Amino acid sequence: MSRIRILLKLSFLPIRRSWLLIGFLGVSLAQILLGLWLCGGITSELARTGAYADRSRFVTVQLRDESVLADPIKEALAGEDVAIEELKSGQVLERLEAEEPEIVQTIQSVGGEGLGLVPRMILARGPIPDAALEKLKLMTEVSKVESSPVHHARLKRFYHHLGLEMRIALALIVFLTAVQILVCHRILGRDSQEVSRNLSSWGASSLDALSPGFGSLLMITQGAFALSLVEWWVFRTWVWKENSFLGELSVDGNLDFPLALCAVTAAVMLLLAGTLAFSRRPEEE
Repeated sequence: MSRIRILLKLSFLPIRRSWLLIGFLGVSLAQILLGLWLCGGITSELARTGAYADRSRFVTVQLRDESVLADPIKEALAGEDVAIEELKSGQVLERLEAEEPEIVQTIQSVGGEGLGLVPRMILARGPIPDAALEKLKLMTEVSKVESSPVHHARLKRFYHHLGLEMRIALALIVFLTAVQILVCHRILGRDSQEVSRNLSSWGASSLDALSPGFGSLLMITQGAFALSLVEWWVFRTWVWKENSFLGELSVDGNLDFPLALCAVTAAVMLLLAGTLAFSRRPEEE
């Protein structure tokens, strides 16, 4: 334990000597990683939303009258990720009033007979198969069935192109992450080499002599990693859900954390830091 504690103190020594510059580099690396999480999360959500749009539709079912039971119709429409809403005649009028107020006033002026002209409706949104629609059309309780895609073709193409651009951004951010780690390694290089030479002169093994340099890089990268995760949580909690445009990029208004991308990034950062630290010889000037 004392050996590990000494190596940790020696790992912190180069950071303490250039703490201001290293601090700025660590914070900037955290922002790059935050951009990586955002690109990964949005790319995943775009793929989900695009797939949802390809197989989903809006379905409007008009019932013959107010006395019709809606349960058989809801059962025919039910399915995973399908949202169903039932609107009575009065509720249909309320929604129609914003778009066609004159028509609503005319219907209301007629009284009960006018209200009878307004159909009772069931609205469904989600991946509803064609077989379910054909079954609905044959039901005696149903007056009319209308269906339309969730997103039109132009918006689907937008999702495709945006997803491609996000993947390009992911590659660029990964490159920037590697460059940032290389910059940190270069800045810490002189002090880390001094520590390594001293340890070698005291009879330490090559692994022990190079370990403080690896520990310094590890402290900076993992500190930036932790900071980026905190910033992600803040963004997801107070920005994404409160922004009506960003929230519409996902099916459920949520933004899942890219766990796979996070794990791969952590492994690559660890591998890069180890390669940079242990590729040098302790006695190298």
